Amino acid sequence: LGLKSISADKVLLTLKLEEFEKGKDQWSLSEEEKVEFGTARKEVGSNLFKAGRFALALQRYKKVVDMFSHIDNYKEENKEKAKDLKKTCQLNKAACYLKIKEHFEAKKACDEVLKLESQNVKAMYRRAQAQFGLKNFLDCIADCKKVVELD
Repeated sequence: LGLKSISADKVLLTLKLEEFEKGKDQWSLSEEEKVEFGTARKEVGSNLFKAGRFALALQRYKKVVDMFSHIDNYKEENKEKAKDLKKTCQLNKAACYLKIKEHFEAKKACDEVLKLESQNVKAMYRRAQAQFGLKNFLDCIADCKKVVELD
């Protein structure tokens, strides 16, 4: 932008939107398009997380989890992809919640994963971190012991 040479305390930028193209509505997407869209949202969330923008990353992960809340009538191949994507985004949501110190929400996200996959080490470990943040030390120790047992 060429702003390095400016020595002012504040810089005011004015942006003008030249063109806008509305994307497809979520409900009108096919199963394959939803999986593709969900994967893209997850990637955007991952990049935001790496950049330390946890609240924005959390929004992306929530969107994916919500999109795949009803996948019972999906074709088998898309159902598996959607389940994996949802699980990954739940785990990533937990990581975001831990970073912003919302331990109760992090625990809830981990519990959702553990409901479907009780041996998930990452979910167990993140839940232990959430329990520690909530000062539930006995539950934290129990989860840590399970992590050691599983891994």
